[in-house]
Amino acid sequence: MTDMTATEQTQSDAGAFPFGENTDSLDAQAALLERTLPAIARTLFAVDHGDPLSELPIGQFKMCVTLFREGRRTMSQISETLGISVSAATQMADRLERAHMVERETEPDGDKRTRYLRLTDHGETLLRARVVRRTHRARHVLADLPPHTRDEILAALQILLGACRETFGTVAPPGE
Repeated sequence: MTDMTATEQTQSDAGAFPFGENTDSLDAQAALLERTLPAIARTLFAVDHGDPLSELPIGQFKMCVTLFREGRRTMSQISETLGISVSAATQMADRLERAHMVERETEPDGDKRTRYLRLTDHGETLLRARVVRRTHRARHVLADLPPHTRDEILAALQILLGACRETFGTVAPPGE
């Protein structure tokens, strides 16, 4: 068995087409994109073992990410964002509250029946540390690329995101 270069390993991980193979057809390009983007995301944003967030079930993790990105929310807002029932969101919130990740609150001067869920300081700290780690990993990879290549990649990703929004009207729910 021969040692693979980093590029060859990346192609293997993504199931990418070998250099020189025709990727001119839209179907071939879509297939390559379908394999490449998840491989990039898994590589750049892998969860570190020992990270307390890695212990959370995916649904609870998505709830925490939603609260981190959007701030406090009602259970109805959270359930709509995550595409789950209010009762399922309430059950997840109960578990996260026991883990000291979230807390419920009401408006001090408002309707006491409306309750909000927000991250605790502990939950906020863990999510912020996750962003710092992910940004550091991305910076490390980008540092190995020439500035013009970084600019081209980031511009292309912004164009792709815009096309996704135009085609589908929205982006994926948090944490996906």
